[in-house]
Amino acid sequence: EACAILLRLNRYFPHRPELLKRIVTVYEQLRDVQRASAFLRAYERQVTTDPWAVATRERYSLIGVR
Repeated sequence: EACAILLRLNRYFPHRPELLKRIVTVYEQLRDVQRASAFLRAYERQVTTDPWAVATRERYSLIGVR
């Protein structure tokens, strides 16, 4: 499963923005928005000015996810 592989990679290479972004996308596809939001927060700590992150955060706020 892609999610397990990405999480394992995240343990070996923490705080890599490209990896965090991919994890957010995978959790969205799995419809686990809470976990996607958690990894999005980690991504936003690494990349402060990314239009994709801003748009994703806005989408989450529309459905009540922080």
